[in-house]
Amino acid sequence: MKKLFTLLLALVATTALWAHDFSVGGNYYNILTDKTNEVEVTFRGENYNSYINEYSDYTTIPATVTFSGTTYSVTGIGEDAFNNCYDLTRVTIGNNVTSIGNNAFYGCKSLTSVTIYSNAVVNSNNSIKDIFGEQVTEYIIGSGVTSIGSYAFSGCSSLTTVTIPNSVSSLRDCAFTGCSSLASLTIPKNVTTIGNGVFFGCNSLKTVNYTGTKKQWKAIKKAKKITASTNK
Repeated sequence: MKKLFTLLLALVATTALWAHDFSVGGNYYNILTDKTNEVEVTFRGENYNSYINEYSDYTTIPATVTFSGTTYSVTGIGEDAFNNCYDLTRVTIGNNVTSIGNNAFYGCKSLTSVTIYSNAVVNSNNSIKDIFGEQVTEYIIGSGVTSIGSYAFSGCSSLTTVTIPNSVSSLRDCAFTGCSSLASLTIPKNVTTIGNGVFFGCNSLKTVNYTGTKKQWKAIKKAKKITASTNK
């Protein structure tokens, strides 16, 4: 009986040590549901501080991940997943991510570049700085994203570079308001709507380039005072 009890304790300890369900390519995952094969990225171990800085340098959160012959859709980033990963400098968010938990990137002081392929993340009606922090200087919006949501980059005071793909057709209200370090921006020719207050408080913004023609620029629904350099 004593041996059995000891074995049970060992099993519990092992389960606690590896609270995530599996690991692939340096990322740790929890299975959310077997019915639709969905997972979320999480931290290593029992708690977010069980291991220090387990994600560092560059991390990609893929659209899907395969483990033991089953392919899962990566739909979330769990609470505290990257908490205090202070050596993480760049991260790419896959297009299937629809939710990001509280404090997922808290304390990621070295994180300066974020690439986002998820429509849901860019259109949550909340500022992205509340997810990734105010220290991020570069955001790259991946192809497939169709709009930049209201207040998406509001208050990203350190942002100096943002890349908007041709797939984007609208910049919604206050999308970049308060981006006080943003000096230039290129708007792709497929954009047909620019909301109110998009560049309010962008005090360093000197250059707005538009990849379409002057005629196309005039046809865009936008505030009259927004001007841009265009093709002929």
